[in-house]
Amino acid sequence: MRMKTILQKLLMLIAMLFFSLNAISGTSEYDFKSDGIRYNIVSKRKRTVEVAEGAFSNMNTQANVVIPSKVLYEGKAYEVIAIEDYAFSLNKKMVSIEIPNTVKVIKEFAFMTCSNLKSVKMGEGVTTIENRAFVFCLKLTSIEIPSAVKSIGIYAFGGCKNLAEVYCKSLTPPKGPAEVFDEETFKECTLYVPIGTKEKYESADPWRNFLRIVEIDFSSRE
Repeated sequence: MRMKTILQKLLMLIAMLFFSLNAISGTSEYDFKSDGIRYNIVSKRKRTVEVAEGAFSNMNTQANVVIPSKVLYEGKAYEVIAIEDYAFSLNKKMVSIEIPNTVKVIKEFAFMTCSNLKSVKMGEGVTTIENRAFVFCLKLTSIEIPSAVKSIGIYAFGGCKNLAEVYCKSLTPPKGPAEVFDEETFKECTLYVPIGTKEKYESADPWRNFLRIVEIDFSSRE
């Protein structure tokens, strides 16, 4: 086994242990809770919040999660603009997640090892998917990356061994290292890109590593 693979797995184990200890001890901090989801305030002046680490006090409470675009706190509406590190990590109950258009960033380990997560609907406002955001989501078979996404971090979809379809809607290939996906994904999965962009994707990492790249009309999927 290559040293790189060993180090990757070691880092994942450390991250999982860290989050598990926080969840067990109840040390994850948050500012308030709305409809069962925890939030942290980003800016009181701009009235913005992000879904907090350990979003649920009980990680096995909801199967189909819908994050609202706005939440009320102390009689004021706050816009949800990000999903924090470890927000839904290790959640074994969640089957689907809907992320609103207001969310700009999905942070590190946000959905790490959500072992039953099958459906992810990302809002068109997402611009950044950080390192290992969806790592080890084993039941993900398809993912659609919004047109506004500009960068994707290392191992963002690492360990998603059942991915069969990746739909990337951006006219400009999002930037990211070759290791956004696993080698197995590059071999077995089909990458779908907008009409007229195949050559761009074939010359940019990580997209150039897909063995099958197909152009489609995304308007027909809406």
